[in-house]
Amino acid sequence: MSGFFLSWTRPSPEQQKSIIGRSKNCFNYDPKYNCATSPSEEEEEEWKKDKQLRNAGFHINDARVLLGSGDRTFRMAKSALQSWKHFELDWACVEPNTSVEKGTNFCVCARILRGFPWVAMPLQIVFVNDTAFGSNNEKGRFDFGSGTLCGHLLAGEERFSIQWDKDDRVCPCMTYREFVETEHIHYTNVCKCTPKKIWSLHQDGTTGPLGSDARSQ
Repeated sequence: MSGFFLSWTRPSPEQQKSIIGRSKNCFNYDPKYNCATSPSEEEEEEWKKDKQLRNAGFHINDARVLLGSGDRTFRMAKSALQSWKHFELDWACVEPNTSVEKGTNFCVCARILRGFPWVAMPLQIVFVNDTAFGSNNEKGRFDFGSGTLCGHLLAGEERFSIQWDKDDRVCPCMTYREFVETEHIHYTNVCKCTPKKIWSLHQDGTTGPLGSDARSQ
């Protein structure tokens, strides 16, 4: 967790590039857990994987929200995720032109409370799944996961997903999923803020705050 970046102003793209360069593409968690947030086709397999992570000392968080139904909603939600709309927040951001491709390095810039300094935390996208007609009773699915690099305050991965199920619901539609080493003290704050990362998709293609139909797990 050494060498993390602090700034009283939102980190510039140039500063973020420098932070990514210092991370040297080095993950700050055990490489054997790389891509551990990649979804499993079978529920039992997913459960076993989660159990292994918990036994290894990781904390798992999962939050979901229903966006709507049908092909249009799925395509709009996928486009929003690919352009990082879920990070259009006053306290956290990702450069919107960041390519959602495996191997892409980027920073999440965050400020937990107004008056506190910004932190810039480097990550790398470790997998991208884009399925037009998925298995496991799904019509479609898009998700990607990112792993924390050296210089990040946490250690682990997070996954964002859009799912279109067999009943035509784009549901759970947006899944924020992460596993983080529990010994990292900063995780408590991030965990409490997790629901704020979940956006709702309006019919005009814009995004907004978490709706009343959302639920956290």
